Amino acid sequence: MICEIISVGTEVVTGDIIDTNAPYLSKELISLGIDVMFRVSVRDDDETIRQALTLAKERSDLIITIGGLGPTYDDFTKEEVASVNGLKLVRDEKIALKIKDYFEKTGRVMTENNLSQADIIEGSNPIDNDNGTAPGILLEKDGKTFILLPGPPNELKPMFENKIKPYLINKTGKFILERTVKLSGIGESFVENDLKDLILKVKNPIIATYAKTGECHVKLTAEGNTMEEAQKILAPYLEKVEIRFSKYIYGYDSDTLSGKAVELLKKKGMKVSFCESCTGGFISKTITDVPGASDVFDCGMVTYSNEMKSRLVGVSPIALSKVGAVSEEVAHQMAKGVRCLSGADIGISVTGIAGPGGGSDEKPVGLVYMGFSTPTSTVTKRFHFRGNREKVRQSTVNAVLSALINYLK
Repeated sequence: MICEIISVGTEVVTGDIIDTNAPYLSKELISLGIDVMFRVSVRDDDETIRQALTLAKERSDLIITIGGLGPTYDDFTKEEVASVNGLKLVRDEKIALKIKDYFEKTGRVMTENNLSQADIIEGSNPIDNDNGTAPGILLEKDGKTFILLPGPPNELKPMFENKIKPYLINKTGKFILERTVKLSGIGESFVENDLKDLILKVKNPIIATYAKTGECHVKLTAEGNTMEEAQKILAPYLEKVEIRFSKYIYGYDSDTLSGKAVELLKKKGMKVSFCESCTGGFISKTITDVPGASDVFDCGMVTYSNEMKSRLVGVSPIALSKVGAVSEEVAHQMAKGVRCLSGADIGISVTGIAGPGGGSDEKPVGLVYMGFSTPTSTVTKRFHFRGNREKVRQSTVNAVLSALINYLK
């Protein structure tokens, strides 16, 4: 089944709002075995919407529209879906009563144009909206299926999950199971090379690699007539991936490096502290983005200048003068200094050249030193990251989190 998603809204086309609905629907539909081949955004213009719907009807089996179901003058979606199918709108009195009741209960004044939301396409089935006034619409006509969904995500997502998804499962009869294995400390080219035999020969599940900044993901997608069958197909290949990359795996699916680091610190009953230079507090922010981070993180410092490196964490002015701030020795002293100052179990430091300027032949842009200090030892590691300033900083954050996870594991 070929699917097309049409997002309706001038603000989506102009970039005034980010369309989170279409990516959400794409992932959900793919998991049901539906091929999302096209995603289109159109302005709130009746002719433009009609053209998009006409083309979609020619090339797709399932057309899902997002938005344009409201009561205002520029909400054209229902009218144009009706038009391209040679149908008209009819008033549904049950929906009209529900809309009136909604306004009465909320104490809001209802204007007459709100009742236009009770107009549905003849021959279609309205879809109850439990979180708003605009119902969705399901229309099957000439071998094509049109599903019209409201634009607000807090209305669209529950409607799709509770009303549309069961309908589509019955229609496709397919179950798609996806698992993503998340790796750090290894590049995509190495992962792809080690999985080449499976990627080329195995068609179910489909195995693919994706490069992320500082990490790599292996995605397995299995298809079955039932969820149990899909699980049975996927399981042996998931095991093969796990065996081949066991020492690089930090998590699965929705896991993140920062989330896994906080989880492991909690399990160990340990705390970490950071002393950052080139990342400017980015590592501390990434950790504190995780709920519950206060259990494992008390102290993060940004010592951007040489003076603060010396004054706050005790870096030797002699070392700064002799080998410079971006050096193994300074990273070592920063990590040990922040651990002792904070009383944390682990102290981690980073000092480097994020760019775009400041590099030299001896110390190029992207050069970063990390210090890793525990009560028994302090070690350092040298990195040379590629890319612009932001990518170097993100790569540094991920390298620190990977090192922390590996230590805790």
